[in-house]
Amino acid sequence: MFIVVIYSAVFFPVSIAPGLGVCVVAVLLLTTLFSDRAFLASISLLIVVVSASYALEVSTFSVSICEADVSVLGCRVLRDPSFLPSRSSSFPVAALWVEDGQGRLASAKGSIHVISPSTELYAWDEALLYGRIVDDGLFVADRVFLSSPSVFRSLRKNLCALVAGRLSSLSDGTSELALRLLMAYGYDGAFAISDMARKKGVSHVLALSGMHLEIVASAAGSMLFFVRDRKRKNMLLIVPLFMFSFLSAFGPSLLRAFISRALRSLFPSSGWELNLSCTFALHAVLSPCSLFSAGSVLSYLSIAAMHSAIRTHGGCRPVRSVAITASCLAATMPYSFVTFGSYSLLAFAFSPAMSFLVRIFLGYLTIFLFLPLPGTVLEILYFLIHLVLSADIEDIPLGFAESYAVLLFVIATCRLATSKKIENAISSHLCGT
Repeated sequence: MFIVVIYSAVFFPVSIAPGLGVCVVAVLLLTTLFSDRAFLASISLLIVVVSASYALEVSTFSVSICEADVSVLGCRVLRDPSFLPSRSSSFPVAALWVEDGQGRLASAKGSIHVISPSTELYAWDEALLYGRIVDDGLFVADRVFLSSPSVFRSLRKNLCALVAGRLSSLSDGTSELALRLLMAYGYDGAFAISDMARKKGVSHVLALSGMHLEIVASAAGSMLFFVRDRKRKNMLLIVPLFMFSFLSAFGPSLLRAFISRALRSLFPSSGWELNLSCTFALHAVLSPCSLFSAGSVLSYLSIAAMHSAIRTHGGCRPVRSVAITASCLAATMPYSFVTFGSYSLLAFAFSPAMSFLVRIFLGYLTIFLFLPLPGTVLEILYFLIHLVLSADIEDIPLGFAESYAVLLFVIATCRLATSKKIENAISSHLCGT
C-alpha cells in the first residue's frame, strides 16, 4: 500500500489530496477497527497521505508572474552543487522570490533545478541567481551572488577540510572515491569512476543512501565495542551518523535513512510500518522539496519492498535474500524506466560485486578517519573497484517492451517464491529446517 501511495504522489498528485486521503483512511478505520495490525496500517496510511499532500503543495514550483519575465531568482540552496562535464554546476534550490527585468518583485514557492557557472555555494546558503527559466522547470543562471551564507557553512567547510587532510596521503583516485562516499563529491567534480559506474548501471551504489549509513553504523559500532548495552550503543551511534549525514548536507536518501535509524533507536518497539510512515512525515516537514526527488522516491520504494520481503520470507536467509532483490527490482523498475528512459541489464551483473567492495571500502574508511591505520587497504580496494568497472562489456539498455517483459518475469518469480511449497523445499535443503 505504501508503494501505491508513492507512485500516486509522483505520477497522479491529485489522487492523494488530503480530503480523499482522510476519506479512504476513515473507511479503513471503520471496517478494520478491531484488528490491531489493520488499525496500525490505517494510521500509517493516513500519515503518509497527509504528509505527501503537504510536501507536494510546498515543493511544486510556481511564481505569481509570467515565468518568461523572471530574470532574478532569490533562493535557498538545497544541496551542494554537483559539477557537470562542461565545468558548470547543477543543484536544486527552494524559491523565495523572483524579480522581472524592470526590478519588480513577485512571490515564488517550490523547488527548481539550477544550471549555473561553477560556484562556491553550499547547501542552505541563500543566493541571488541572474538568468532565466527554461522548459521543464529549469533555471539557467548566468551569474550567481551569495546573499546570505548558511550558519553551518564554516563548520561544514572546516569538517570537510579535516577529512580532506586525513585523505591527503592517498592517491588522487582513492581520495576522490573516499570524498564521494563521505561528502558526495570529488575534487572539482573530476570524479573518474562516475562515468564508469553510470555505464555499468551501478551509479546507485556510489550515491549516498541508507546502505552507506548502515555501513558507517557498523564501522562506528565496532569502535564502541566497550558499550555492552545495545540500546545505549544505538543512542550513541546517532552522533557519528548525524556527522556523516551532515558532511553530505543530508541528501534525500540519506536523510530518509538517518530519520528512520534515529526513530528506531528512540522507539525500538515500533513496527516498521509506523517507522516508515513517521520517517516520511518528518522528511516532508524537514525537507519537503526533496521528498519526491528521484533518489528519495527510489529509496522509499526500495525500503518498503524490502520490508515486505523480509516479513514474508523471514525464516530462510537465502530465500529472503533473493526475495528482497526481486521485490526491490519490481518496486523500482517502473519509476526508473519512466524517469531515466531505459533499464540496463549490466546492473544485475555488476551490482553484487560493487556493493561488496564499496561496503568494505567505506567501512574501513570510517575507521581510517579516526585511527592511524595504513591507507594501503584503501588503495587495493580502489584498484579492485576500478578493475571491475573497467571490464570491457557492452551495455544492454532495455526499452519499454523489454523492461515490461523483465518486470513481468520478476513479478512471476516473486509470486512463485511466495509459494509455501517452494519456500519450504528450499528452506529444508539450504537451511536444514
